[in-house]
Amino acid sequence: MSNSWRALARMAKDRIVATPSADTTLVLDLWSLRLTSLARMRLFNQATAECSNLYSVLNTISPPSVRRQIVPYELDVFYARTIYWSGDLKGYLDELTRLIRLCKSMARRDEKPGSWGIWTERGMRTGMMVVTQLIEMQDYPGALSILRPLAIAPKAPSEIRFALARIMMEAGDTKSVKLTLEGVETDAITQALEAAMLGRWEEAEEMLRKAHEDEKENGVVINNLAVVLLACGKLDEAIALLESMLKVSPASFVAVEPFLYNLATLYELRSNAAADRKRNMLREVAQWGGDGIKTSALKLPS
Repeated sequence: MSNSWRALARMAKDRIVATPSADTTLVLDLWSLRLTSLARMRLFNQATAECSNLYSVLNTISPPSVRRQIVPYELDVFYARTIYWSGDLKGYLDELTRLIRLCKSMARRDEKPGSWGIWTERGMRTGMMVVTQLIEMQDYPGALSILRPLAIAPKAPSEIRFALARIMMEAGDTKSVKLTLEGVETDAITQALEAAMLGRWEEAEEMLRKAHEDEKENGVVINNLAVVLLACGKLDEAIALLESMLKVSPASFVAVEPFLYNLATLYELRSNAAADRKRNMLREVAQWGGDGIKTSALKLPS
C-alpha cells in the first residue's frame, strides 16, 4: 500500500515499452496513468519533463481534428497542470481558457442545444479549475464572474451553485448567498458554513454533529466540525475528534493534508509540547501515507 503510486508508475512504464506503437489508445492511457502516478508522488519536475517530451511528439500530429481524436482530453488537462507546476500561472490560465474554447466548439458541433453532453461537462469542470486558480490568486471578483454564468446554465449541477455560494460567504455577501441557494437542497456543510458566517456557531456545530453521525468517515465533515468546535472554545474535543479518526482509519486520513494541517494547528494551540505530538503524527504518516504526502502539512520545523 505504501508504495502503490510508485508501483503503478513503474508498471505503466513497463507496459508502455511492451505495447505496440500502433495501439495508440492504450499507449496514451498508460501515459496518463504514469504521469498521474508521478504527480501523486509529487514528482512534479519529472512528470513535467516526461509530459513535455510526450507532447513534443503529439503536437506534430495534424490536422487538429485528427489530433483531437487521438489525444485524450484528460491528457491535455494534465499538460496544462505542468504549466502550473513550472510557475507560469498566466500561461496555465491561458491553456485552460484554450481548452474551454475547445469544449464550447465541440459542444456546439456534437451536442443538441440545451443538452448536457460530455463536452459541456468537460468545459464545466475545466472552468472550475480556472475558478480554483483565481481563488488561489485571491481574485474573487474574477472567480465570481466565471461561476455566475456556470451556475445559471441549464441543468447545471448543484455543486456549482454551492461553490458560488461559498465564495460569496468568504466575501460576506449574505444576501447573495441566500438568493444563490434558493430552490436548491443544500447539504449540511453548506448550511453549517452559512451559519458560521453569520456567527451562529452553536447551530453550525449541531448541523455538523448530525452530519458526522450519518457519515462517520467523511473527512470534509470531520474537518469542518473540528474548526467549529475550536470556534466554540472546545479545543480538547476538536483534538480528540481528529485523533480518533486518525486511529480508526489511519490509511484514509493521513492522505488528507487539510486534516493533518488542522490537527497540527490544534496541537500548537493546546500546549508547548506540540512538536512531540506532531512527530508522532509524522510516524503515522510514514507508516500509512505512502508516496506523495506533503509533510509540510505537519508544520514541523525544517
